[in-house]
Amino acid sequence: MGLPRKGLQNLRTRSGALGSHVHYFKLGSLELERARRIRERRAFAKRITEIDARLRGLDKEIRGCKAILDNPDAEQARQIEGAGQGGSSGRRFILRY
Repeated sequence: MGLPRKGLQNLRTRSGALGSHVHYFKLGSLELERARRIRERRAFAKRITEIDARLRGLDKEIRGCKAILDNPDAEQARQIEGAGQGGSSGRRFILRY
């Protein structure tokens, strides 16, 4: 009898083994994603500080409005005092096209 016949099922390939290039590619893509996430985090942190600053401004305005509502006579006196000041400096506003 001779040697056993070999078919496609007996063929050895490396298709199941992962090469080092796959790991390098994965490492590169992970580093790129990490860099993107760091940029996103910085942008969000900047946005959060802007929102916090606006909230502080809103709180200040709210306190001012509440103070006026608590003592309306002081606001009327302030408006009367300020009526003669500011506003116009005697010059007309001219629009040029």
